Amino acid sequence: AHKAKKIPKFLWKHFWDTDPEKIGLKNNAAYVAERLLEYGGLKDIRWLRKNMSQEEIKAVVINSGKLSPKSANYWQLVFGLGEAQDV
Repeated sequence: AHKAKKIPKFLWKHFWDTDPEKIGLKNNAAYVAERLLEYGGLKDIRWLRKNMSQEEIKAVVINSGKLSPKSANYWQLVFGLGEAQDV
């Protein structure tokens, strides 16, 4: 269950190619997670972890083709998701 319906203004900088006012976790959870995992800082990741379950975030790390190899590897290590790959 997602706690936030819309993303807060402090995260809008990560959604430069779309209208951030129209993005919410209900319909865009994977997209929001990908952007924050790829480009977000500590405050952004804290927000993500408060608003998405760890299992949902892990699923994005495992299934996303949009994370860079470096970011995917980092989050695989953080969440203990198998072998890290050389980047």
